[in-house]
Amino acid sequence: MNSESRFSIILLNFAIYFVIVSISNCDGQKLYTSNEKILLKDLHSRVKQNLTQGIMHENKYLVRFLRAQNHDVGRAEAMIRRTLTWRNENKIDKILKEDWSSWLQKYPITLHMVDFEGRPVMSSGVGEMDTRNLILMGEGNEMDRYFLYCYERQLHNLHHVSKASGKEFTETYFLFNMAGYNPKAHACLACIPSWIKLVQIYERHYPQLDRNIIAVNTPTIFQRVFQVLQPFMSAHSARIVRLYDTDMEKWKPELLKIFPENILTPEFGGKGSTISVMNQ
Repeated sequence: MNSESRFSIILLNFAIYFVIVSISNCDGQKLYTSNEKILLKDLHSRVKQNLTQGIMHENKYLVRFLRAQNHDVGRAEAMIRRTLTWRNENKIDKILKEDWSSWLQKYPITLHMVDFEGRPVMSSGVGEMDTRNLILMGEGNEMDRYFLYCYERQLHNLHHVSKASGKEFTETYFLFNMAGYNPKAHACLACIPSWIKLVQIYERHYPQLDRNIIAVNTPTIFQRVFQVLQPFMSAHSARIVRLYDTDMEKWKPELLKIFPENILTPEFGGKGSTISVMNQ
């Protein structure tokens, strides 16, 4: 399937559900309290001269930092400034323009799914990536940067969907298919630092980006890894993680309460087409 056909299907999926969901929240009344609107105006005035991308000026970007700091504007400002420094040091503003086609082909992600209200979804499989082998082959740094690409793609997709739909969303979803998870390949002593670093970057620079992080086909042994990662998670992140085992009959009904069956892809219990993202 070429990129034009893929994009057409994505637009069709969005259109169907933006028509079904007739109650629009584009004025932000359901998203931001009156106090938050005041605080967001103050926060933006403090950092606007330093923001490097257009999406950063939007409330749906700023509010996540504000909420992560319990509505303390000073702390939210400091968090944003640290994020801007980190982004500059790691050239994050350019990461979407880098060529990730080979990684996307080997370790695909999808962005075309939405929930019943139209919020975007990123999904990925875990089994395809042998993190231990990548690290031993000297590709660990590039792997870590690919994860940053995924974060940034997810962030920009959230703003794209909001703009395209005329609705305001501050959160997205991340779905993981844990089929093929292997402790030797994914939880080795050399692998764990990468996962910890990934969690820390999420908390520091992409706070509260997800409404839920959902993993299906999760083996029992992964609980030990999750326990290692939990101390590095905020209370909010730990609360929104949902780990489901390999029994689809148990978790499929739960996912279908959130996502339309004809858009949800088969590995997550739906009937939708899997459309992998390629570098465009």
